[in-house]
Amino acid sequence: MAATLISNINISLSFIFNNTVGAVAGEFKPAFTNKRTQNNGTSKDQNDLLWWDGATSSTPRSLAASSTENIDLAGALSDAFGTTLTVVKLVGIYIVVYTTETTASLKIGGHATQAVELFDNDTDILELGPDADWYVNQPGANGWCTIAAGSSDQLKIENADSAAQCNYGIAIWGRSA
Repeated sequence: MAATLISNINISLSFIFNNTVGAVAGEFKPAFTNKRTQNNGTSKDQNDLLWWDGATSSTPRSLAASSTENIDLAGALSDAFGTTLTVVKLVGIYIVVYTTETTASLKIGGHATQAVELFDNDTDILELGPDADWYVNQPGANGWCTIAAGSSDQLKIENADSAAQCNYGIAIWGRSA
């Protein structure tokens, strides 16, 4: 049986904001829900590759204090079934920091020579603090960016805390063509 991937991405935000101005009390309850299904394939609104690690806070991916790792998106990762992944179109990334200490700091990006497009030079860095999460999903025909082995295939992750390890989870999805 051939591998297939169906991505159900559900994001829901809701807030309750109460305030009293003068003698008038008010409540504001904004809500935002986005449900998206991306079917198996290599075209718009499709994915066929998934790499996932550290799915829960009880089984995180860990980086030692002051350490760095480079996640190679072209030929170095394996999916849950052991198949080697070569991402050609990166569609999305989700990163969650499980570490709660106030000094926790996970830096994404900054690879000097082979960076993934959004982080395409050594000063393009996104820093996530304790309990933070970050998500991008670009399901259009071109995905988020093109990955080229040996030139734009490295996602650098750095633990900026010099005293403690940082625990996190990451999911990367994309297309093989």
